[in-house]
Amino acid sequence: QQQQQQQQGSAKLDRGAALGAAVTDAELSAAMAAAHDVESVEVALEVNDEALARQLQAELDQEASGLPQQHHPMGTSETDAQVAMMMQQFEIAQGMEAGDDAQEETLTLEDPVWGKLELAPGQRPSPTQIICFSLCPCLCIGRCCVKTPGGFYSCHPEKGARCLRFVLTLSVLLALVQVAMLAIAIALSDGLAPTEQNPMVGPYATILDRLGAKNAALIAYRNQWWRLFTPMLLHAGFIHLAVNVLIQVRIGVILEYQWGIAIYTIIYITSGFLSAILSCIALPDSLGVGSSGAIMGILGAWLAEIVCAWSSTPEEELGQRSANLVLVFLNILITLSFSLVPLVDWAAHIGGLLAGWMMGVVLFGHKFQSPIWRHGSRIVCLTGLVVFCVAGMVTIATTLDPSRDLLHVCREYREAVDDDDIPC
Repeated sequence: QQQQQQQQGSAKLDRGAALGAAVTDAELSAAMAAAHDVESVEVALEVNDEALARQLQAELDQEASGLPQQHHPMGTSETDAQVAMMMQQFEIAQGMEAGDDAQEETLTLEDPVWGKLELAPGQRPSPTQIICFSLCPCLCIGRCCVKTPGGFYSCHPEKGARCLRFVLTLSVLLALVQVAMLAIAIALSDGLAPTEQNPMVGPYATILDRLGAKNAALIAYRNQWWRLFTPMLLHAGFIHLAVNVLIQVRIGVILEYQWGIAIYTIIYITSGFLSAILSCIALPDSLGVGSSGAIMGILGAWLAEIVCAWSSTPEEELGQRSANLVLVFLNILITLSFSLVPLVDWAAHIGGLLAGWMMGVVLFGHKFQSPIWRHGSRIVCLTGLVVFCVAGMVTIATTLDPSRDLLHVCREYREAVDDDDIPC
């Protein structure tokens, strides 16, 4: 009776194993035939797992009953080969899917003032888009107001708010004043001066002196100290104005957002003031105009901030840090390239850069990791600023001896060009 029961149990297990093998083979074949996509591979893996589970369960039952083990018709090695092949196909399909996702990744260009420009999935920014976004992102992201089908103009609320914030920044307001001052100077000059007298395409030097150009003789002999500030609002011509305003509006606005209007204003005015002091000392016998000294101060402070935060920059921001460093040096070189143009002096550029660097260390020196650098650098630069200002003003007031011809710029200029009709 016991032998009969064992034979019956063995027969049942054989039939179950055969049935399971038939079902498993059919399911595996169907799954492998459809394994060209990720979903089919996943189904095939699930089917294969079920087949292995059936086989293991049968073997466990046989061990529990003390019967000889019944092996799967496919064989363990063959089943393992099937599983390995299915896993390989699944990994390949996953890699293809990841590649498709990478190709469809959406890139975004972001500006702290104007917002984001999202490109189409898989699209790379063209050189035109990069240049446009770098110089004038408002044109790439979109205008504040668009024309409706009815012929009216409708303003996008968010873009309109960005435009308003942009216009109300100190950088833009100063740029508007500088444009207005150039227009006034040209009007007082009865037009543009000849290019041989002013290659920057602007007014006569006599008019710029009348409006407040840096004149060391008038500062030293007649105490017109306000001339250390007014040159920031004047420019020699359209070329000079365009370069300075472009840097001021593009870079200055971003830094004004980043630093805040108070810090930005302090750096701008202090750098412009100290640059005029160095210009009076180094070039006492020439006139000078332009906001280049103040702009160089802004760039110098930005460079100082990058250096102060160098060791504390997160790894994901290293690329941005390098790009900012290149941008700073590029703008400094562009500004310095105008140092040899008449009425644009190199001394103001150097003075503004030094003043901006020291201001930047004083304001951003807390970003140094080392306590010695954090405190020592700020003390040294603050002392340097005070010495720069006090020593410079004392030098102008006591020992500086500029040419007295600058007290009568109009007369001297008319005699130099032999033209009594030049406006003064």
